[in-house]
Amino acid sequence: MLTILPGWDMYEFHLAAVAALRKAGLLDQARELHQRGLDAPSFYHMRELVLEYVALRTG
Repeated sequence: MLTILPGWDMYEFHLAAVAALRKAGLLDQARELHQRGLDAPSFYHMRELVLEYVALRTG
């Protein structure tokens, strides 16, 4: 689960999602998300991409 903090831009969001996967020991998924996230053109696309890997909650 990844908690989204107010004010994050899409790059902070991306890095937090990658870090959450690494922390959970999902290194292959973290690597894949990192690579795929480099091509996301907007926050909306980044959010959809991250949702493929982790559950989100607002905080």
